[in-house]
Amino acid sequence: MEEYFLIEPENADFVKGLAKKPASNSGNPVFILIFISIFCIAGLFVIGATIQTATTFAQLKFLSKETNGQFMSQRESNSDGTTYYIKYNFSLDGKKFTNESMVKKETYIRFSQSAHKNDEPLRVIYYKNNPEISALEDPGISFTIFLAFFSVLWNAACYGLFFGIIYMTNKMKKLTRFGKIIDGKITECRGEKGEDDFLINGNFIFNSPISNQFINGKFNNQARNDLNKDNLPKLGTPVKILYMNDKTFEIL
Repeated sequence: MEEYFLIEPENADFVKGLAKKPASNSGNPVFILIFISIFCIAGLFVIGATIQTATTFAQLKFLSKETNGQFMSQRESNSDGTTYYIKYNFSLDGKKFTNESMVKKETYIRFSQSAHKNDEPLRVIYYKNNPEISALEDPGISFTIFLAFFSVLWNAACYGLFFGIIYMTNKMKKLTRFGKIIDGKITECRGEKGEDDFLINGNFIFNSPISNQFINGKFNNQARNDLNKDNLPKLGTPVKILYMNDKTFEIL
């Protein structure tokens, strides 16, 4: 009886011809994709918020004018750390504008302790083409940079995962339909205890039926809780590979 090592033991029936699909292609990714798409859509809102923040920064930094305003009220927000706000109004060309601006803690405390805060003029910075956009302090770029960095990471992770699942699903469908099972060998296998599972990583090699060249491949972070560092497959252990061409294959 032929003996071989399966990276995914669930593929045993597929290798024996008792299952039509390998284990990694037996599920339906639609619900996973729908779930991930929620985060992808949220990423679009993050991009929108980043663009809006960057636009406001540019308007108040490079296209602004100054005027005097009047203090109205102040408040703190403790939803995610303490944020300080001051509400104010100012007039331009006979029209009154009211806004609430985020300020530094020092500015907030100064007005809290001032006995004449209602009479003390406020320096207001406003966008010259639209006074509805205003602030009490010079805009800092640090928050805009943070938001842009967060937006890139968020969308790269979400869309990378989304399209990665689509790619792997299509790859396995093609392999299942057009591929064939061939023999290969383990050239390296490493194991380590992850947060929840024992994970194996390694390399394998096989002789291409098309080019007659030796092709190398890898397997990564496969959960195998039935193994440990003492009973990992050794160099030369036979494996089974689902093969379509020299660039499209998957170890079973």
